[in-house]
Amino acid sequence: MTYKLGVIGTSWITSQFIEAAQAKGQYELTAVYSRRQETGVRLTDEFGHGCVETDFGRFLNRDLDVIYIASPNSLHFEQAKAALLHHHNVICEKPAVTRPSQLIELREILEADPELFFFEAQRNLYDPNLKIIKDLLEQIGTIDGASITYMKRSSRFAEVEVGKLPNVFSNEFSGGALSDLGVYAVYFATALFGKPTESLYDPLMLPVAHGADIFGLGLLKYPHFSVELKIGKSTTSYAPTEIYGEKGTILVSNPADLTEIRLARNPKDVHDVSLPHNGNPLRFEADFFYWTMQRHDRIEMFEQLDKSVEVSEILQEMRESAGDIWK
Repeated sequence: MTYKLGVIGTSWITSQFIEAAQAKGQYELTAVYSRRQETGVRLTDEFGHGCVETDFGRFLNRDLDVIYIASPNSLHFEQAKAALLHHHNVICEKPAVTRPSQLIELREILEADPELFFFEAQRNLYDPNLKIIKDLLEQIGTIDGASITYMKRSSRFAEVEVGKLPNVFSNEFSGGALSDLGVYAVYFATALFGKPTESLYDPLMLPVAHGADIFGLGLLKYPHFSVELKIGKSTTSYAPTEIYGEKGTILVSNPADLTEIRLARNPKDVHDVSLPHNGNPLRFEADFFYWTMQRHDRIEMFEQLDKSVEVSEILQEMRESAGDIWK
């Protein structure tokens, strides 16, 4: 079966998801919702098919099997809720919501309709290299701690430097480093170590009205070790993510793109243990979502939703520790 795919948003991540989704014939772009006709047409022209709607109501009334949401973060919840209430399955870019309570409300809709599916598009959870890292944890013995680094200068930061405020750097749209790159770091940590006992965040805020965090240091505390987070969107770090054990160290390219995994027993004993990682990085999640819906596996879907709730709770605790940086 090929799912009729609708998309909300026309950025590069939407194009990347459509490409991954259509690669195996599992989905076909059917409709694009965009506030501007010209941006929607550019996307349909790129893939050679699909219609454009600039009216959200008309878009929701289209014959669609699943809707992928990649709009500004603050719009995700209301758009996802509306799509589910129109009986469309939903795949929502991370962070799916800005508050855990919003996920609980979406869960209630899902529980009331046994045909519906909802997923948060968090690509590192579905990368085969994540299992490689989990298996390596057993080889490095007792965990002493970890340092997760994900700092990547945004292509939109040049606009900030000339006095503009793109959505990705605006608190009004729930933008900033924690909500963008930080989500990957927190998901990565919880996938390996579970939920921390305490979560803290010290941000560097953009010093303008409604400016979001452009850099931040986080700390996830566990009973016997801590995980440091270093995230930023104004500059780039080339340092790897590291997990420290008494018998070795695991080095990871970064917590989002698990392209390179190395195991270091000592400085002279370092081995690349990663699986080949060529192609579209969203192909693993697109495949997972497709087959979960095909099998009608709502148990798996709710397990993934529980992970989303857990991460959302951690992010909220981190924001609150910094004075609630999302207003």
